[in-house]
Amino acid sequence: TIEDVGNTAVTIEDVGNTAAFLCSDLSAGITGEVVHVDGGFNIAAMNELDLD
Repeated sequence: TIEDVGNTAVTIEDVGNTAAFLCSDLSAGITGEVVHVDGGFNIAAMNELDLD
């Protein structure tokens, strides 16, 4: 649920698995992207931005 997004502690394994994926052939179609390994915090915090 949306309440759970951003409330998950990111582990070193999460970061390592992401790095391994990006170095593998499975990520061949991914270019020029920022990959946030943050348990969804980046998206959940978007509604907190003050755009004034």
